[in-house]
Amino acid sequence: MKRLVCILLTIICTAVRAAVTIPANDPNILYTGRIDFSNPLAPVLSWSGSSVIANFQGTSIKATLNEMGGNYFYSIIDDGTPNKIPLLSGTRTYTIATGLADTTHKVEIYKRSEAINWPSEFVNFIIDNGKKLTPPPRPIRKMEFYGDSITAGLALDAPDDNQAAVNTNAYLTYGAITARNLNAECHITAVSGIGVVKSWFDGNMPKDYYYRLIGSNGSTYWDFNQWKPDLILINLGQNDKWLGTTQAQAVPAYVNFVNTLRTRYGDSAAKKIPVIMALGSMDATQSGPWPGYIQQAIDSLHSTYSDNNVYKVIFPWCGIYSHPHAPQHAAMAQQLTNFIIDNIPGFSLQIGDINNDLSIDFLDFAVLANHWLQTDCGPCEGADLTGDNNVTMADILPLAQNWLSD
Repeated sequence: MKRLVCILLTIICTAVRAAVTIPANDPNILYTGRIDFSNPLAPVLSWSGSSVIANFQGTSIKATLNEMGGNYFYSIIDDGTPNKIPLLSGTRTYTIATGLADTTHKVEIYKRSEAINWPSEFVNFIIDNGKKLTPPPRPIRKMEFYGDSITAGLALDAPDDNQAAVNTNAYLTYGAITARNLNAECHITAVSGIGVVKSWFDGNMPKDYYYRLIGSNGSTYWDFNQWKPDLILINLGQNDKWLGTTQAQAVPAYVNFVNTLRTRYGDSAAKKIPVIMALGSMDATQSGPWPGYIQQAIDSLHSTYSDNNVYKVIFPWCGIYSHPHAPQHAAMAQQLTNFIIDNIPGFSLQIGDINNDLSIDFLDFAVLANHWLQTDCGPCEGADLTGDNNVTMADILPLAQNWLSD
């Protein structure tokens, strides 16, 4: 009898300590970035800033990843301070958090490292017994960044210009910060050393990289129909400047890249995604002709292609002869955030302020009414408040919730 009681107690205690494994294909998991779902039980994260997000119940959480190289990730609980995770080779389970309050929490697993490193596979979350995931809300806006080492965050964490993988940090780049400022989902397609024409290796962004699903593999193709951004930023030219790209090469390359992206996303003459052509903040903007090349490309898009939804942002030279570090990226993010709020419809800090006049009123309703029931219209001049590329009753709700606020 005593033995039976002991067995029963052992079973009960084991059940109490048991955990729930949530596979990677659970519908309550939100993925951000160009994720390869060829194997839905082990989706591949390659590009900088790719992430896995979920809301989970309970006091602890673990994550299992299969690492193919030497990437670094962040784990972030409840949008708090990121914790750096150096991934070890093979399939391993990492403790993300313990001792939390027994309530619902948000977890994010975020890829700091650059796409030229080996990709990583996400396998599962492990949470407390009897607990479950709930779906996190997807940000209402979408922003896409094409760039080089600046946009990737190379050497961002280094006190000098040490370019070891541990010092790359996409999370604190100007693009990622700007996206968080504006409640936007962020895709970062960035490769160190790349140019719009010339790179420190064979190929360039418009011809060889922008379409890739996995950054290190040119035979994998991103499906541009999956995800349509509300804003595109292109920050290329620094490496071209060093490698001697000429005006005659650079200007048409910029123009052609914008036109290529418009074709990929199915932009029509009347409905074009806003594109910011940026440069900096390294020495291409300290002095010289490169800001002018950007302007010439924009002028050509305006005059030759009647494309007036293209803007220019020049980030001032960061003041150090190395890659910008965290303080410089923060300053760039503030500049870019302010520019977008001031110039791009639908990107006010206040959801519903469609015309960016710091008030939500009948003027905003008029813009929404002008696009009423339009489908697949992208940002629709900011009227698509839910980020689904359509203007419907779903967009009335956020406008009504913030009505007459400023």
